Amino acid sequence: VRRVEAAARVRAALASDRFPRLVLEIRRWLARCAWREQPLSAASAALFLPARGWAAGRLAKRHRKTRKAMREVASATPAERHQLRIAAKKLRYAAEFTAALFGGKPARRYARRLAKLQDALGVANDARVADALAAEIAESAGGDADALRAAGFLAGWSAHAAHERIERLPALGERFAKAKRYWKDA
Repeated sequence: VRRVEAAARVRAALASDRFPRLVLEIRRWLARCAWREQPLSAASAALFLPARGWAAGRLAKRHRKTRKAMREVASATPAERHQLRIAAKKLRYAAEFTAALFGGKPARRYARRLAKLQDALGVANDARVADALAAEIAESAGGDADALRAAGFLAGWSAHAAHERIERLPALGERFAKAKRYWKDA
């Protein structure tokens, strides 16, 4: 029900007058190279530097943050694992987005390692969400045996899947830590 409602909201937003205006404004901004028109500051000066150097710095920073968080993954709480998942996702997308700047193959290999780590963290987070949904189903079941059974099955299945992935996290973290930082020579 929630998914259907969310999809309806997305369709309504895309069908509104605001969406085509947004697309046109972005295209106009890109065509004019409008980012060059802003006042020069320390932050905006980076827009005039070569992209490789800027990207290498951002990748290094995100890599350090993710790697540091991975050291504690064995004892991490579900909320800490979720934050690690977000950090891994940001790093992976940054690696994929900037891959062409550094010669794509090493970046793609790096992103694949991150994807496996992110997937394992995602399953663990999905279990936390499924557990909350199972509790919600059980609470609203009103004694309906089938609904209670479904809630129990959902909670058990997701907990089992999460447990398996959580056990693999330290090994995935070690593999990630050994990943070649392809941007270092930039």
